[in-house]
Amino acid sequence: MGSIALRHGETDADRYVVWIRESRIRIIPPDVETALISSDKKYEYARASSPFAWGDALCLATAMKNDTDQPITSDDEFDKVTDITIMKV
Repeated sequence: MGSIALRHGETDADRYVVWIRESRIRIIPPDVETALISSDKKYEYARASSPFAWGDALCLATAMKNDTDQPITSDDEFDKVTDITIMKV
């Protein structure tokens, strides 16, 4: 909740947490294949312009590998992602 609270305030962050808990969001543990995709995406998007963090690359790879509807993030690094649709909060 930390980054959401910093961007939107604690009241909005609390609403996001409630929304997430009531949604159909799945927590998906990483595996070796996801790590390999993550490495490729880290390299691809870090070269594109600004840095692309390992955690962001792992989130993207997980979403791509598992055909998720939309990963949810407040991270501006995802603005450059074109592989899938990202839900920004």
